[in-house]
Amino acid sequence: MVHEPRHPNRGSGLSVGGPLDMSSHIGVAPTSTADLYTDLRETINAALADDSELPLEQALAAIADTTCTILSCDYAAIVVRDPDGGSQLIRSGRGAADHLAGLEGLVARVVYDGDTIRTPDTALESAALGLPAEEPPLRELLAVPVRSGGKVSGGLFASAHRGGRPFRREAEYDAQTIGTAIGFLVDRARLVAGIQRRERWLEASTELTRELVADVHPNPMQALVERLLDVAGVDLATVIIPSVDEAKMVITSVAGERAHLLERRVLERAGTVHSHLFDEREPLIVNLGGVSVQRELLDQLGVEAALMVPMPGLAGQGGVLSLYRYPDRPAFSQAEVRMATTFATHIVLAMQLASARASRERTALLAERDRIARDLHDNIIQQLFATGMALQSTASELDRDSGEKLYRAIDELDRTILQIRTTIYRLTAPTLDDGSGLRQRIEHVISRLEEMLGFPVEIDISGPIDFGVGDDVGRDVVAVLQETLTNVAKHAEASSVHVSITLREGVVTLVVADNGHGIGDSSRRSGLANLRSRAEARGGAMTTESGSNGTRITWSAPAAD
Repeated sequence: MVHEPRHPNRGSGLSVGGPLDMSSHIGVAPTSTADLYTDLRETINAALADDSELPLEQALAAIADTTCTILSCDYAAIVVRDPDGGSQLIRSGRGAADHLAGLEGLVARVVYDGDTIRTPDTALESAALGLPAEEPPLRELLAVPVRSGGKVSGGLFASAHRGGRPFRREAEYDAQTIGTAIGFLVDRARLVAGIQRRERWLEASTELTRELVADVHPNPMQALVERLLDVAGVDLATVIIPSVDEAKMVITSVAGERAHLLERRVLERAGTVHSHLFDEREPLIVNLGGVSVQRELLDQLGVEAALMVPMPGLAGQGGVLSLYRYPDRPAFSQAEVRMATTFATHIVLAMQLASARASRERTALLAERDRIARDLHDNIIQQLFATGMALQSTASELDRDSGEKLYRAIDELDRTILQIRTTIYRLTAPTLDDGSGLRQRIEHVISRLEEMLGFPVEIDISGPIDFGVGDDVGRDVVAVLQETLTNVAKHAEASSVHVSITLREGVVTLVVADNGHGIGDSSRRSGLANLRSRAEARGGAMTTESGSNGTRITWSAPAAD
């Protein structure tokens, strides 16, 4: 028989502000049973104490034991629905909770529909109840819903009355009182957990933002994914950006137990969830079990749930932050979606702020270098030049020995002027690790390989490559140029080579075109595959056009490191 008893004191008498006085909630319950609530009141007050570290699971286990005392039964169980859709089963006599993937039977009627159920004194099977099969045989069932946040969030179940006697008339009211207390504890525990979770995210966001603005991390995105492992409680975290030609995507940063499977990996973009996020820019919770694209890789990673957050503006082209959990971990919630989205937005803004500040500092540095260079050119060099002219005029009027000494001094002045001019050039061009600028290194490579080629190389450079190309990317450009020119010298039998390097809209592009007989040697193709991998690892691309009239190789990548 299903019914909903009404009682004037149902759902009242709970105070959020301090310890709970259960005697005020009992109301018209018989005074002979009032003392039975002592343990329940002490358990609840212990959980509500400001300095309490009593987990909700442990508090509910104690309440389940106390329920057996209050209702004079041998079995009590509490089912609490998780916000992520699962359920926890806590039983009397057991400290640990069991996870229920789904609910059915009478349990589902209580937990989902809010029914109050009291069966007659007949034998029940646990399967009919919807409880795990290993539960003991149960007799007369008394079940009441547990409400928290104004909604049904669980249920209290009691059975196997001692001595074979039925539950007393007041048992239903007692169970409702206990259910109200359970709902209050669940409400408070979730509120506290939510506050603590938001505090962790906020603290991590504030700390990482401060570090990024201070330019503490050489790789900000790697710092981001490593920090999120603990903050978000995930097993794997990645940052993925689209390639320059947008046909592929590159995992630029990864952290977690199986990170080695994804480091610098280039993936096809078509048909993936990431591709959808690049375009739609809406966060998603994804069940990876139904994803067919890249199935082999997902099986290796062993993940089944993902939270994916777009990061528009990342590195000038956007990206996606992806968080993954193993199957035995809690599912992602909408609250985590909001926190991860806010976190990612803050980090992108911090990176943009750090980049803007670095640009301002670089601009100020370059302006100061330019000022020094102008002073050297307009003042020092001119004065030295004028002094040399005067000495040269004087030397012509002296005897031979004195004139030769003066001419040697004039030569020293010329060498000094040349050194100053070299210094001026270095002041006006950023330098790589070996002290040379990107343009200078390119010219050096070409000059050195022209001897192997046997003819001069035509070269066009467009854009501020010395200022707009990151050091690591610059080293890749030099390496690719050296490899391609070496291949031309060894295999192409060409009579001319044209090199073009441009920097436009944040992308550096290198084009090497020769008039040789085309690519036919397998070793050369192997070398080109390495150059293509180098481009794709940076989110770039490489194309090769080859025929009897020559070969044209185009290599491009985002200019920023």
